[in-house]
Amino acid sequence: MKRIYLFLIVASFIAVIVNRCCNNVEAVPVSSPKDPVQYAQDSFPFCSTLNDSVKWMIQEAEIEHPDIVYAQALLETGHFKSKIFNENNNLFGMKLPRTRKTLATGENLNHATFSSWIDSIEDYKLWQDSFASGKTRDEYFAYLGSVYAQDDHYVKNLKRILNKMNEDKKYLAQK
Repeated sequence: MKRIYLFLIVASFIAVIVNRCCNNVEAVPVSSPKDPVQYAQDSFPFCSTLNDSVKWMIQEAEIEHPDIVYAQALLETGHFKSKIFNENNNLFGMKLPRTRKTLATGENLNHATFSSWIDSIEDYKLWQDSFASGKTRDEYFAYLGSVYAQDDHYVKNLKRILNKMNEDKKYLAQK
């Protein structure tokens, strides 16, 4: 009898945890009237900004080189202000893939559309697993420069963003 009570208590506890976790990552349709910042605040109450929510999700998806990927999101979206991000929920300027598994729901403005920016991050993970996993930091930068980007200065711009992020961390640590 004690085992049954213990089982019920543990099962109830797990159900509560799963319910809370699932509620935190609901998908928002592209046509949703919610803006991405409000969505981030609603969905990730432990994160204070969209930036923090995106960083957290990149880490949660176990994406390699998460700081580089976050810098890509900043660069590709113009700090989360681009039309492709706002209309397509596309953080990385991804095109609609033809040969790999994808979470894209369609195409708009010659770029993939996603149900939510979370799906965009998960799709990036699929891309990385298919084409760019296991690379050192330098190899990853080289790969992005030769395959991913259409801009000759892409890697230089990513490194500039990363340096700025590191400077900001140092500044905040000194306060």
